[in-house]
Amino acid sequence: MKTYEFMKTIPDRLGEYDYESLVEECNKHFPLLLFPIVDFTNSKFFFRQQQWGGINVVYRARHIADTYNYPHENITDISYIPEDKLDLIEKFGRVNKPKESMFYGALKLPTACTEAITKGNVFEDASSTMLSVGVWKFETPLKLVEIPHSEKYFKSFYDEVNFKSEKIQLDHIRETNQKLRDKIGNDTYYEQLMFFADAFARWDIKEDNQYMLSNYFADRAFNKIPGYPMQDDIDGIIYPSIAFSYQETNIVLKPEVVKEKMKFISALQIWLVSFLKNNGGAQFNPIDQNVKTDEKGNLNWRFKKE
Repeated sequence: MKTYEFMKTIPDRLGEYDYESLVEECNKHFPLLLFPIVDFTNSKFFFRQQQWGGINVVYRARHIADTYNYPHENITDISYIPEDKLDLIEKFGRVNKPKESMFYGALKLPTACTEAITKGNVFEDASSTMLSVGVWKFETPLKLVEIPHSEKYFKSFYDEVNFKSEKIQLDHIRETNQKLRDKIGNDTYYEQLMFFADAFARWDIKEDNQYMLSNYFADRAFNKIPGYPMQDDIDGIIYPSIAFSYQETNIVLKPEVVKEKMKFISALQIWLVSFLKNNGGAQFNPIDQNVKTDEKGNLNWRFKKE
């Protein structure tokens, strides 16, 4: 099968493969992949975040399922899943396989909160919910791979919903992607990159094995597939947030990056009020903020369980 035909048909045939066989097939078709690199210098306001006086941060939110809305007790509960709990990871995520932990976050607080409540029927019986949010700052420069916007899934998403983004438009995405195509200077390599951009941007995921293509790209970026070495040691991947209608940015980092190159700043408890049923947006109200940890990592919330 030619690579063009493979790229056209494989998204609908992923159920025919396990991950190992998909890796073998992808290796045949993509002996060379291009990875748009962002040299994150950690200089002030690199991500244009205004809330922290120039400090570059990542937000990670967790939905509070407690009946009495008590927030998560320990920093480990709102960070990546630790090694002794990897059995809890039963399915593929966008950049993780079963029993593989990754640190998913966002560059803005509303994005992180929205990402945390998109799975499941959080607002089926209520119009508000609570979240615990951790804030980590970068302490060193990083090498990141940036996933371009998918023109295909951006268009199909906005054709489906009943609003139009004021922040980003399809014409702007096409213009940015054309500049990327010109920079790459090779249509084949550009089309293959956009094939994986589509995999990251899919909003119509029904089975977790449909995340296998984005996992393959991530494994190549993170130098996890023998025989396809990366020149750079990649720390993470940034990609458009589907939950936030492709208007903001998510980031996924290797756990060792969080341990060695980042520092926990504080936590917040957020009361998220949704107006989606009335075609509105949402409010993100802080109930508790600037929450620190003790020496055991316990979060010192204002209100604690009795």
